[in-house]
Amino acid sequence: MIQSELLGILSITDILERSRAIEKPQELELAEEIQHLSETARRICQVNGPGSAACADAWSVVDALQAEFAHQRSEPLEKTAFETFWGEYPEAFKDREFDAW
Repeated sequence: MIQSELLGILSITDILERSRAIEKPQELELAEEIQHLSETARRICQVNGPGSAACADAWSVVDALQAEFAHQRSEPLEKTAFETFWGEYPEAFKDREFDAW
């Protein structure tokens, strides 16, 4: 690393040893976070109703994380969590219009 003078040399081994990439890869962290946020979104929708703005916002967060997860894995998403929820509760969204992604 160079600031105004040479401070030290970093190797890939140094970076890997000091990061959590080996013990807990980002893919695993994202999968756990998606699971947690999906459960949270379901609870929010149970409390506020499936047609509430809070419900749609909660699923939007899950969708964004799923898109990032698919991007990291270079895989297309078959169906997002919001689309799955929409399939389960179509009456909640009958009067709403959403932008296409």
